[in-house]
Amino acid sequence: MTVGDYLRTLQGIFVLWLSVLIVMALALLFQIVHQSSAEQALGQAQQALHQRQQQASDLASHQSEIDFYVANRARWQALGMLEAPHFDHWDATLAAIQQQSALPDVAYQMQPPRLCSATTCQKYWPAETPPALHFTVTAIQLDWLLTHESAVSDWLAQLQAKFGERLFVRHCSWSLASDNQAIAAQCDVDLFNLPGEHP
Repeated sequence: MTVGDYLRTLQGIFVLWLSVLIVMALALLFQIVHQSSAEQALGQAQQALHQRQQQASDLASHQSEIDFYVANRARWQALGMLEAPHFDHWDATLAAIQQQSALPDVAYQMQPPRLCSATTCQKYWPAETPPALHFTVTAIQLDWLLTHESAVSDWLAQLQAKFGERLFVRHCSWSLASDNQAIAAQCDVDLFNLPGEHP
């Protein structure tokens, strides 16, 4: 065997090994790409699962508020609580109660409705813990000059009968009027609404 024959044999073996190495490199590259795609798909699936678990957790954490809303929705709707405050209705109700009452005319000052959440307006909600719903509260101050304190209780009872749980009597105070002939009565009430609230 000549040197040329030997070199040709070596060259054939080298080409064969080079071909095998190229095929192996391509196979390895394909495997790496496939593994990277699989890892990316797995990551996306894990992220989607985490989001679904987070949504389920959020829903579970708000379930008590949702149950509270569902349990009270029909009653609130009947009371008009699910609408924005209707001040013409307030005026008409006061006038009707005033006509049936022996009290002198009531004067009132109404603040603009305040949009609240359970965290921003906790002090306004009449119960210890407000529901995690958005609500409006309208502060109203009622004033009378009268001769006997008890007449205010009957008047307020009629007002609460008209508005139900939408109305909360915060407090009342009495003092002698400047002429010492009458009693000045003042009551602060809050009117609640849950406009457009759908948890």
